[in-house]
Amino acid sequence: METLRTGNLLRLVVRRIMRLGKGLMLHLGRMVFAQIVLRQENARRKPQNGKRSGIFGRMVE
Repeated sequence: METLRTGNLLRLVVRRIMRLGKGLMLHLGRMVFAQIVLRQENARRKPQNGKRSGIFGRMVE
């Protein structure tokens, strides 16, 4: 009985962690995706001129 109980507990904990992890992964994925898209947009708009690209380039110009 004890092993069964601990097994169920473990399963519940794992499920909870998985749910939290999924949310985190989705959030992180969205953030990374947004960053990649932004970088691609910046690259498309103008050719990369060395280090002056992205936010710093906009601030300088």
